[in-house]
Amino acid sequence: MKKLCFIFILLGASFLIAQPVFVPLNHRVYDFLDRMQCKGILSSQYGSYPFTRKEIVKAFIEIQKSIHTERLTESEISLFEQFKGEFVGDLISHDIKIQSKFHERHLLTWSESDGRYRADADLLLDQQIIRQSGDRGSTISHTTGGGYLRGQLTDQLGYFLHAYNTLRKGEAFEEEQFDPSRGAPIIISGKNTFTDNASAYFLFHLPHVNIEFGRDEARWGPGQQGNLMLSNHDAYFDMLRLQVFFTRFQFTSIHGKLNYTQAPKYLAAHRLEFRISPWLSVAGSELVIYGNRDIEPMYLNPLMPYHVAEHHLGDRDNNTMAFDANLFPWKNHKLYLELFLDDYTSSENPLTYYGNKWALLVGWRWLDLFGFRGWDLQMEYARIEPYVYTHQDSLNIYQQYGRSIGHWLGPNSDNVHIQIGYWVSRIFNSTFYINRTRHGEGDLYTPANRTESTRKKFLSGVVESHEIIGFEMEYQLLKDCYLKSGYSYHRVSNVLGERDKNKNYNQIQLHFQLNY
Repeated sequence: MKKLCFIFILLGASFLIAQPVFVPLNHRVYDFLDRMQCKGILSSQYGSYPFTRKEIVKAFIEIQKSIHTERLTESEISLFEQFKGEFVGDLISHDIKIQSKFHERHLLTWSESDGRYRADADLLLDQQIIRQSGDRGSTISHTTGGGYLRGQLTDQLGYFLHAYNTLRKGEAFEEEQFDPSRGAPIIISGKNTFTDNASAYFLFHLPHVNIEFGRDEARWGPGQQGNLMLSNHDAYFDMLRLQVFFTRFQFTSIHGKLNYTQAPKYLAAHRLEFRISPWLSVAGSELVIYGNRDIEPMYLNPLMPYHVAEHHLGDRDNNTMAFDANLFPWKNHKLYLELFLDDYTSSENPLTYYGNKWALLVGWRWLDLFGFRGWDLQMEYARIEPYVYTHQDSLNIYQQYGRSIGHWLGPNSDNVHIQIGYWVSRIFNSTFYINRTRHGEGDLYTPANRTESTRKKFLSGVVESHEIIGFEMEYQLLKDCYLKSGYSYHRVSNVLGERDKNKNYNQIQLHFQLNY
């Protein structure tokens, strides 16, 4: 089956045309595009991330038509000019002026004499220091070095490589770790501890189709603090991704292999999105986790309903579905929601029956708060019912590297996040936030015990409560060079579910990033 997939891709390559590559999910352009949607400058976008460079260029062309309206602040206009410079190679064929001081530069660049078959390489440096006070004060340092390579082999075939290595200090690791079910790999060299990771893929492009083969990331849904069906936690996995897109709809299908030591473990997911109007988009998704056997052709079929397929394959896999929507009811406002169904039966109470495993995420963003230009408010709430993401077969748990591939909260938890931000200028912004997380008994590895009871209670057991108040400031020292600092106060009750065990502490963060 793997050989057939690879042959299919190779045969398709000869029919493909101009190729984009995906823009990494941590790129600041995604928040900027979200701001433009809130302001009514940009039509609602799809919720399958990441976007290709071509998609972002299309968005830039739409934004350019309204760039001098009163809706945008001077900071946003200046930021847009900077982003256009980063995509100058993709915008070169369009009639859009780009200031030369913002033109994207690379450590190394190669291309043919006619400018085709371009390859760009950059060096990436990242230093993060976290100082935590309290009874057991600690300082954690993460020093990351790496780079990326992006380019084209032909007009039809693009590629992307991002590899990095992190030196971790201030964390105690007694031995090396290479078991994916326990977490990411840990390498110990003398007194130093390292972790590494990489993304590498090829991307083929047709007028209405993208086909990706390699190791990459994915995020589905509108959430800003997390997503219910598919989130990104630096969790790259090997995948075959198919995208079909037209003016009003987009279809995305992924079949991937998750890292797991005991047996083969796979993920199959597909998502259909409709752009009903410039101010409303809706989507429906399915995702199934299965393993301990060869790839299932029924799950490899992107059009097959997985709910039906699971029944015909013995009803032994972990099948889920989700629905989400983005709504822009007024200028400067965005409302969004996501409903996730792990298991559900309409004949039982969704709040008390243990078999009704669901989660809900809702959010609201308001730009230019009360007419104050540059200020914005964002509120998001997520609730994960007991036993969500769990499965009676430990192989089918909704996780990779010991972390949920859905929302980071985990089952029997909720979180509320409120933040107020202010863009002082293109190079400086600040954020004040309040965050509260509650977690009851249970985790990803604890499914319901059917012999004890068929009832459930949200936030059952001893509830751990974690409250945070803090602020962050980010300053752009140079183009592609950022310095971020922050302070937060933490109050934790019933630490790790131990009653009356409380902890209060302060935390200071310094974060330096350089793309050279």
